[in-house]
Amino acid sequence: MRKSTAVHLTRRRSVAIAAVCVAAFCLSQYPVSATGRPRAATLAETGPRSPTAQPQSTAPVSDAAAGEELFLGRKPFQNGGPACSDCHGISSFAVSQGPTPGADLTHEYSKLGPETLTSMLEQPPLPPMDALYKKGPLTTGERQQLIAFLQREDQAKPAAAAPAAPTPGAIAAGEALFAGRARMQNGGPACVTCHTSAGIPFPYGGTMGPDLTKEYSKLGPQGLAVALKTLYFPAMTALFQNHPLTASEQQQLAAFFQSIDQRKPPRSPARALIMLSTVVLAGLFFWTWLAVGRRRVRSVRQKLLEEAGMRGGDR
Repeated sequence: MRKSTAVHLTRRRSVAIAAVCVAAFCLSQYPVSATGRPRAATLAETGPRSPTAQPQSTAPVSDAAAGEELFLGRKPFQNGGPACSDCHGISSFAVSQGPTPGADLTHEYSKLGPETLTSMLEQPPLPPMDALYKKGPLTTGERQQLIAFLQREDQAKPAAAAPAAPTPGAIAAGEALFAGRARMQNGGPACVTCHTSAGIPFPYGGTMGPDLTKEYSKLGPQGLAVALKTLYFPAMTALFQNHPLTASEQQQLAAFFQSIDQRKPPRSPARALIMLSTVVLAGLFFWTWLAVGRRRVRSVRQKLLEEAGMRGGDR
């Protein structure tokens, strides 16, 4: 009897010990926080989960990669604007190998900086971009992505060596063509008919087109060469379609633009023309007043002489 009772006590102790072990194991899987409440175990405490238990997550596309898609036209702009590669080149892609009407933008980030680029993309100041993106402006996200893409391309490819300085003969020939002192070989009009620039005497040329003093720095050597070759602006296309510039004329005009790039643009001739017109009108008024005054003096003198003669005759 005593022996069976001892056996039962031993079994109860074993069950109790096993229950305590199980409880300790369960508590170790759910640690208790300082407040006394159980807290969730961290990944470091529980170990890595199996790949099937964790949801798959895709990495976000970088701004530079998204800007590349926009630049090359693989992804359309939200507001319907044309792809940058329609007019511009970039050195890392084959699009820059063909003729493009706009400048190569490989080093545009280091030339202008992010703030100026943001401003230009928000409100493009140069034709034909100002007209193209007026109805389809870029969104804030698209501007950021394009700037990130241009920054990546600028840092990936070192800047090319500066072009050689133009010769004095090429500069003088280009200035003569611009000012109309030398005729274009194919009969095209002189640049001064519509444009003005530094180095052109008063009245500084036409005002229908923009001032071209800073055209070399705006477009760069490659962009300027393409612009002079294609003359893609709407008014110029009609004028030069049957009267293209020769290769030598393009080089001479490019040399002239490069030589004046660091000079100050001429002042608007409007003020000088207004002053000149005022002086001319004042002179005409004075001459008219003087002529009318002389006529009055003559008529009065003649009348006095006639009256004096009549009085002398009466005597």
